[in-house]
Amino acid sequence: KLPNKFGDAIRKFRASAFARETMGGSAHGKYVELKEKVNRKPRKGQRGIPPEEILLHQEVRTQGIKAALGMH
Repeated sequence: KLPNKFGDAIRKFRASAFARETMGGSAHGKYVELKEKVNRKPRKGQRGIPPEEILLHQEVRTQGIKAALGMH
């Protein structure tokens, strides 16, 4: 069963040994860190997540996928 809330999904992903082993510890940790940032509420006057943070998130995700496929 998939979690209904984004925060619950992050917590389950963080605890997942399968995800950690598949992505590698470093990429898994960075992915969780970035997902937690996305889950935060924007500060007053801030309009969403800064573009550089989104790009970093995409790069970490790409690295995790490449690692899972053995494409280091």
